Amino acid sequence: MKKRYRISLLILVVSALIIIFFKLQLPTHTILWREIHNAGHAPLFGVLALTILALSILVFGESLTPRYKHYVLAFLATVSIGGVTEFIQIFGSGDADIFDLLRDAIGATSFLGMTAVFDRSEGYGGRNWPGKLRLSIAIISILLFLCPFAPVVAWSMAYIERDAAMPQLADFDTVWSRKFLKTWDCDFLAVAGREPAVQAGGRIGKFELHKAEYPGFKITEPFPDWSVFNRLIIDFECESFAPVKLAIRIEDRDYNRNYSDRFNYSQLISGGPALIALPLDIVRSGPASREMNMKEIDAIYIFAVKPDSAMVLYINKIYLD
Repeated sequence: MKKRYRISLLILVVSALIIIFFKLQLPTHTILWREIHNAGHAPLFGVLALTILALSILVFGESLTPRYKHYVLAFLATVSIGGVTEFIQIFGSGDADIFDLLRDAIGATSFLGMTAVFDRSEGYGGRNWPGKLRLSIAIISILLFLCPFAPVVAWSMAYIERDAAMPQLADFDTVWSRKFLKTWDCDFLAVAGREPAVQAGGRIGKFELHKAEYPGFKITEPFPDWSVFNRLIIDFECESFAPVKLAIRIEDRDYNRNYSDRFNYSQLISGGPALIALPLDIVRSGPASREMNMKEIDAIYIFAVKPDSAMVLYINKIYLD
């Protein structure tokens, strides 16, 4: 009876872990939170693997020998559950991702590896492993488990640098801050600053815009709280054979994906140094039916509108004052 109770309890734990996977809603409005959500696959499926291992030992016991077969069964069952959950998400509201399945496998492998190191059960060959082998497996398991959390660390450092750079919104001088930069029909390079105003040794952004419909770049998740500032300033230099329309688009977190629900601005520019200074009052009133949430700015787009030829933008600074 006691064995049956333990089996039922373990089945409930497996069911609860699967329900948690589908029902637990972590914030996903920032890149960092999305990375935390992704990394969470490893510990969740690691615990699932250990639960299935215990269930296998209880159900099959000595009929499944040698003992390592319980570990193989737990790993295969865990990865299979991970595969099924990702498949289900294809037809639902979730975000199916082959890398999530890889994180599931990493979690299962690392947790089962650490358990195998400390397993002292009778008849288990691992009891006779030499100490160096045990240590190696333990270290590999720990390092493997930490792999899914590497993007969390990298993005955390990027957010720290982003916040430290305020009131500058785009700092092209550091690798971490450039993680927020996305381009399309455009090649980006960080180059030595050419203007006296650029600090000695500092780097600026060189954007080679192709001849395309809307070539440009996006600053994802700039520092969000602009409520205490008055202007957005873009200090740049343009290399172009003909005047070109430069567009600026700003979105907040409440943006509903309609053109009229964001701030849109364009200006005709020619070759040479230039400065665009936008009062934040007009940014605030950009959406047609509401005010922009100036404490939750989410993205800045800068792009050319149907340029006649390729062109180059040198962005010295994008900052608030």
